[in-house]
Amino acid sequence: MSGPIDFSHLFNSSENSDIKLRMVLAAPAGPDAPAAKRQRTRTGDHAAANAAPQGAASPTEGRPQRDQRRPPRAVLREFDAHSVLLDESSDYIKGMPDWGQDEPGVVDIEVEDEGEVEAAELLLKTFYSTVDAGKPLRGASQATLLQVLLLADRLCAERAVGAAVHVLLSAPADGATGPLHWDTVTAVYRLPPALADNPVLKPLFDAAAFGLHQRLGDLDAAWLDTSCRAQLLALPFAALRQLLSDERTRVSSENTVVYTVAAWVKQNASSSAEQHAELAQCVRAPRLTPLYSAAFGAQLLTSWSPAISAADMHYALASAGLPAADKAKAMSDLLQYSHLPLARHAAWRLLQRPTSRVTEAALELRPLQKLAVPCRRKSGVR
Repeated sequence: MSGPIDFSHLFNSSENSDIKLRMVLAAPAGPDAPAAKRQRTRTGDHAAANAAPQGAASPTEGRPQRDQRRPPRAVLREFDAHSVLLDESSDYIKGMPDWGQDEPGVVDIEVEDEGEVEAAELLLKTFYSTVDAGKPLRGASQATLLQVLLLADRLCAERAVGAAVHVLLSAPADGATGPLHWDTVTAVYRLPPALADNPVLKPLFDAAAFGLHQRLGDLDAAWLDTSCRAQLLALPFAALRQLLSDERTRVSSENTVVYTVAAWVKQNASSSAEQHAELAQCVRAPRLTPLYSAAFGAQLLTSWSPAISAADMHYALASAGLPAADKAKAMSDLLQYSHLPLARHAAWRLLQRPTSRVTEAALELRPLQKLAVPCRRKSGVR
């Protein structure tokens, strides 16, 4: 019995080719730009539409059409392709209208810039590598593999997405961050948020979380290292949120978490109020030390998140002052009251974080006084 058949030899071959696949430069988005970024067109459609009798339905009605108001897009690369392989590999292409019988059609794959052409060509090769979709991807840089992954997701090519993830995670361990380079770790957290819901990508996000924790998982140690401090402040929002939500993240005290958020907010001036609110919800306020909570924590957390009130922080301060032996039981008893902050803020119910390996953190807390003032003014508090 013969094994699976590979069609790699047909890549960009005119043999049995029935369509042309073009890689085109995406036009700048405008107010009238069509929602779909990849459109399928047929040669002859425009002429057929003009020849249709008045009042008759156009033969192209209901089909995706190129916006005639847009200027012609630059064709960066063109390939002889085979519709049966494209349809089998991409649900997006498979869902397009049927091709004409008398002439070959054209598939336009839009790329953001010429730098994506290599990734787009590799993606197309995976469509033809029917025995091993990852074979054309081996040897590509991790940055290129992420581009392949993004393009594959746009075209709903799940097999290619899985192949890109597999090749990324098959790389030799890169020091302390595992198979992913540090630049790749941060790039994963810059991917469109919707991709995090794709189960095919879960191993990639798990690997990124591992690399993030290995590098910056001890916040106090990170602050005391010049290189790590710069990486911490340069993290994408999603990466910082992951780091502060990770049960493995170590701190000398919860105060370090507030200090980290304050410094990141100051460094990333373009970050949004919604992002500040989400980061504030990562802080385990009852675990702050009483003095720090009263001096800095309450003002900063209430300025970042409208869901955290001054009354909430008063409650957190009271909880922080309880002896350690009584705190766990008191918090457990109070959970039954849904109107209390402990029930409304999930992070407040969590246990103390693992202890930092740094014996005594030497963080400079005075800058928080300067950080607190603009936060307070922005929130409208006087």
